[in-house]
Amino acid sequence: YCGRGNAVYARNVESVGVEGCNIYNFASSGIDIGNAYNTYVTDCHIHDVGEHAVYLGGPEADLKTLKPSGNYMENNWCHDWGQKKATYSAAIRGVGVGVRISNNKFNSAPHLAINLFGNDTLIEYNDISDVLNTAADSGAIYTGKSWIQRGLVIRNNYFHDITTNQGGDIFAI
Repeated sequence: YCGRGNAVYARNVESVGVEGCNIYNFASSGIDIGNAYNTYVTDCHIHDVGEHAVYLGGPEADLKTLKPSGNYMENNWCHDWGQKKATYSAAIRGVGVGVRISNNKFNSAPHLAINLFGNDTLIEYNDISDVLNTAADSGAIYTGKSWIQRGLVIRNNYFHDITTNQGGDIFAI
């Protein structure tokens, strides 16, 4: 705990797992893993970080080939992320093809919970609350603005107690 950068930082990796960790008080992201295959974050408690709780990215070349990354985030509790960079810092920033985000609890943040860029993403059984506190015209799950992003499945998530102090519209998705 406590650091200027990320608690975990890895690039160009395969079959790496972060399991059962309590990560907090880091100035950047809790976990930042990019250009990765078959990598996962499970059973972690991540809170009070400056930017993303978790950045999980597959190889960018796969957006052209659509090869699944096999990356996933499951059974985690993330809260109070975005302490330093409030906007567009998410509990999970998922990038690439075939990312799965399931059975997580995301709460207490100034902006979005899930930020995606990629294809064939599955988001299911997450509990999302008390996000978008200082945002307007935003969603708890945020993606889009690119015609290449397809195959997104969002199902069986629980959205509740989402309000803003900024006025304007906010959305679950």
